[in-house]
Amino acid sequence: MSFTVFLIAFVVIINVVAIVEMAIYKKNKEDGKKYYNWVILVTFIFYIMVMVSSLVEYFYTNRIINYWIVGIGFIIMIPRFIIKYFAAKELGKYWGVFIEIRENHKLIKTGIFKYLRHPGYLSTVFEILIVPVIANAYFTILWSFIVYLVLLNFRIYSEEKAFIEKFGNEYLEYKKKTWFLIPYVY
Repeated sequence: MSFTVFLIAFVVIINVVAIVEMAIYKKNKEDGKKYYNWVILVTFIFYIMVMVSSLVEYFYTNRIINYWIVGIGFIIMIPRFIIKYFAAKELGKYWGVFIEIRENHKLIKTGIFKYLRHPGYLSTVFEILIVPVIANAYFTILWSFIVYLVLLNFRIYSEEKAFIEKFGNEYLEYKKKTWFLIPYVY
């Protein structure tokens, strides 16, 4: 099998996995008040742009594939799946793709949330990088990482604003005791 066939199959598989994950998490979810609904649309469009940009860069640069970089892409998948699994498991019915606050919402401060306020978003940083890294699409890695950090910071700021509105001082105290996204760094 050529690398091109492998890459296309991989992109299809990784997207099917993402859709299946959303379906699994959605069935156990409790609906609530949604904030900033447009953010999910912007994120979805960005995700598609990253996939397309990775493939376009792969096809048009005629770059020799560095299989060490491909291996790094597969290694990135490990923390992505582990972090997302534990974040979703801990959040349970509160997990979702929207910024959403439920009427009986509880602030989760256990498990991975004891250390990080936004582990699910950390897993999406890895997720955004997987395909461009495997495709050796270095320009896509650069622009998507920078743009995603901007989008992610806006989304997290919006979510934290909703949490402060819902939980008040409890959330402000929680913020003082946890890392934003990356332990010991940010």
